[in-house]
Amino acid sequence: MRISTPISPAGPSRSIFLPRIPLPGVTAPSAGDPSTAFITKLSPYGDALYYSVYLGGTGEDAGMDIAVDSDKQVYVTGWTTSADFPVTGNALQQNYGGNTTDGFGDAFVHQLNSSGNNLIYSTYLGGTWEDYGRAIRLIRPEYLHHRRDDVRR
Repeated sequence: MRISTPISPAGPSRSIFLPRIPLPGVTAPSAGDPSTAFITKLSPYGDALYYSVYLGGTGEDAGMDIAVDSDKQVYVTGWTTSADFPVTGNALQQNYGGNTTDGFGDAFVHQLNSSGNNLIYSTYLGGTWEDYGRAIRLIRPEYLHHRRDDVRR
């Protein structure tokens, strides 16, 4: 079966053996680490790996949704409990707002180039309560829609 475009899954992984390309500023997990978000791009037939990268810090990280624009750049949203999560200099929120004591995390948004080797944009989105990025959609090339669930006690 051939799919018309390359396959791009994203999600959490606890595996230290996931095939990957190093992404600057992101350290691969080691045995015993909590889950780390990942993005993988496969060929339209699913028989070739174009790239696979980890996205995360030393806490728990999970990619929940993915979108691809017309230039094949990848956008991912999810959640993190990593205070050292990789963010870019132009990030909307550069610092972790989650509560590390209670394990409350922040949502995140990443933009990765089409080759999977450059993090174009990355930001936290959240405050001191639990924040999850559940869905991401590209409305027009210049606009990004991100659904954030804010869970409160």
